[in-house]
Amino acid sequence: EKKKQITDKYGDKIGVILVTAMTYPWMEPSMEQTVACITTRGGKNDHTPIWCKEHGLPCAVSVKGAPEFLKDGSLITYYGVGDTPAFYEGRHQYSVTETQLEGLKPSPIPIRLIVSDASTARSVCMRSYFPSLNIGRGSGLVRWEMLAAKLRVHPMAVMNYSTLENDFLQLVGQGRMTKEEAVKTAESVAEFIRTESGELSPVDWYVKALAREIAGIVSPYYTDDINEPMVVRLPDFKTNEHADLLGGRAYEPVEENPMLGDRGAGKYLGAYQKAFLAIDLKALAYVINDMGYTNIHIEVPFVRTPDEMKEVARLVKESGINIPLQMMFELPVNISRATEFFKVSDGGQIGSNDLLQLEFGLDRSGGDILPWHIQHLQSRIENLIQERNTTKPEFHLGLCGNLPSTNPEFAKWLVDAGIDEFSVTPDALIPALLGVTG
Repeated sequence: EKKKQITDKYGDKIGVILVTAMTYPWMEPSMEQTVACITTRGGKNDHTPIWCKEHGLPCAVSVKGAPEFLKDGSLITYYGVGDTPAFYEGRHQYSVTETQLEGLKPSPIPIRLIVSDASTARSVCMRSYFPSLNIGRGSGLVRWEMLAAKLRVHPMAVMNYSTLENDFLQLVGQGRMTKEEAVKTAESVAEFIRTESGELSPVDWYVKALAREIAGIVSPYYTDDINEPMVVRLPDFKTNEHADLLGGRAYEPVEENPMLGDRGAGKYLGAYQKAFLAIDLKALAYVINDMGYTNIHIEVPFVRTPDEMKEVARLVKESGINIPLQMMFELPVNISRATEFFKVSDGGQIGSNDLLQLEFGLDRSGGDILPWHIQHLQSRIENLIQERNTTKPEFHLGLCGNLPSTNPEFAKWLVDAGIDEFSVTPDALIPALLGVTG
């Protein structure tokens, strides 16, 4: 409705800028309708900038007082180049800088992309796939959460469609809902599932819809002419994010610190989580085995112990998926006990965002990252690469995270340190190439 009002006032070629406190995965369908996102809170490593960079949208975070000077329905031009955003009243002319690729040196290692949206994957593949330069070579990170958010509903609500009301009534005894709220919410979620699934069973609808989202991401990189790896990371919903999906409140606990709570590999191993992981894996198996997209690689996030990784590997294999399984190295223990994790994984990627946060106790949504923090992180990465070279040289090790996307010098350092590949957001592809070859 708001977008229609703006179109009626300014014309259909005008874009909508979202101004809000913060963004969350459940907001992504609305974010896709915007041309920029402005938040009053947060930092460079939280949901808003990560999502916007992957989708090619400008954003500004922690803009104090934005709702007061960016009035609802007003016409502005947002200049989002550099670290300091600028806002101008009305329309302003702008210029576009193009980089000529002729004469550029190829990257010594593959530079892959971070993409989690089918339309982004298609457009990026058409614009940024340059195997002669060793860039745009598939994706080093496809975030499952962004794909699942498009279905809008929690998988347990789909599986428990027939008992939704009873499940929500459990919240009454916990003081989290009134009986009236529980019944009304359950009815609303059931109506959504019933409408979306149509003649299919709720589980069959969910599996096929999720499979379509996954296939839409990986298909541009698996054609007659292109066969590049697409690393699909299994769900890493934090409990508060999962609870925001329709029906999620009935199945997710309230945690004081979801960043360190029930997430990643450990979450899959709970009693009910194994059940909904099974239908997630069923969708993935359908894409690999039935649709034939064998360029998919699977990655397990937030692995706290080798036993967790072994158990997840068993569940993946039981689902009918027989491809190599890699893990994220994003916890300090993954590096200090690296040799033990090498034994239970077929490859890995360093997750620099979470690793930086957990090494220093930083708030990734607003904490200041100092040069000393980066220097220490580099020493930890060096330790991991050296341990790999000594104990298991064939172990393929990459890196994904915000640092190589925002710091070409860091990208160059990664190559010198001996990383096998790294991934960046689409907007950082050429700066990263220039960084590693300059």
